[in-house]
This record gives sequence, C-alpha cells and structure tokens, in this order.
Amino acid sequence: MIQLINLRTSKNIETQKNYFREPNLGILYLAAILEQNDIPVDVLDLEQYVEFTKIERKALIKERIKSYQIFGITSLTNTYHIALETARIIKNHIKNSYIILGGPHVTFMYQEILENDKKTENLIDFVCIGEAERSFLNLVKLLISKIQFNIESEIFETRLKNIEGLAFIDSRGNLNLNQSVKEIEIESLPLPARHLLSPEYHYYTVATVIANRGCPNQCSFCSRQKLFKKTKIRSVE
Repeated sequence: MIQLINLRTSKNIETQKNYFREPNLGILYLAAILEQNDIPVDVLDLEQYVEFTKIERKALIKERIKSYQIFGITSLTNTYHIALETARIIKNHIKNSYIILGGPHVTFMYQEILENDKKTENLIDFVCIGEAERSFLNLVKLLISKIQFNIESEIFETRLKNIEGLAFIDSRGNLNLNQSVKEIEIESLPLPARHLLSPEYHYYTVATVIANRGCPNQCSFCSRQKLFKKTKIRSVE
C-alpha cells in the first residue's frame, strides 16, 4: 500500500563515479519504522537506476507504482523538479493516491510549495516538516484508516490537524501548519531497511547508520542547524 521514493541526484554514471555512494538513510529509516509497525512498504530508489534513459525511468516508475496508493517522496532543492515530475506520473496513473513530500527543501519551503501547487496541479497532499519518523508514521496510519474504513472528510481533517510536524491545504483551501514535532530520540530508531533496496542494481559501496543529528557549529550556509535544533549523538552500542 505504501511506496517510498528516493529521487536520483546524479545526472549520469560518469558524474556518479566522482561521488561517495551511500543510500538515502532517511527513506530507509522511515521504511524500517513502518515495518516495525507491521505496515507493508516498498522502496523505489531511482539513484540505483541512473543509467536508465528518461523514457526508461518513466516506464520503471509507472510499473513500480501500480500496487500502491500512498507515496512518500524525499526532495532536495536540486531534485524538487524531479519530485514534481514523479508526483505527476503518480497522479496521472493512480486514482485516489496520496503524495507526501519530505526532506530539507520542503521543510523550509512548505508554504510556497503547497500554495503554488494548489493553484496549479494539486499534486502534493502533505508535507512532513523536519524529523519525520513520528509524523510520517502517524499520517500513514490515518491514511490507511481512511482508505479501509472510508472516514468522513470532516473527521479526517480534524485528525490530520492533530498530527505534529505536518503541513497541508485543507478542503477550504487554507494552509495548515500543525504543531512542531517533538524531538526524535535517535537511540529509539531501528536499523535502516536496507533489504528493500533492489539487489539487481545494488551498487552502493558502503552501509551506513545515523550516528548523530545536528551539528555544534553554526555555519551560515548550512541547513543543519535549522533542521535540528541541537546536536544528538547515538551510542555506538
């Protein structure tokens, strides 16, 4: 029912060779948390298919999204246009689908993104702000309940407004920014769900875990201090 999509950041294989290759841990931690709560989830990592042409990649997305109704897409600033392209494919091929965006870019630009989208294509249903492990899980649980039990729209929106760290446009066209999500204790996170990466295109050279979040420095050019209010370190044990 749920598919998480990591967008490609490399333009081609030659570009990719110049970078240290590691999987998107944010997506894999979200997947692990869903599995921990007995929620079936799939990961489509488009970075693993960087050698595909645009036509091949579009065909791959169309094929892989068929069995799902809830989609989570992570986006950086330089991949936001790809996020919209992917969302457009989903909305054109999956009726009554829900698209949730997360990541640094949408965390800071949620208002502009949601309001512009509302005026144009209505591709984006929800934005998870900041650390999304708790808010994404709660949102997915609510969406599953709505799909399975056909919850009335008014009740559904009331419950949406109780989910911390969530932004969305309601049925009246108003922007809603819920209360900020409470700090995530990284010690409580399960190991990332690496087994969901496609083995036939498994090219990552390392296996990583989150050892810390935040940074003690306050570099003006970095988003980290805005995303994470303080430095958190996970025990090596």
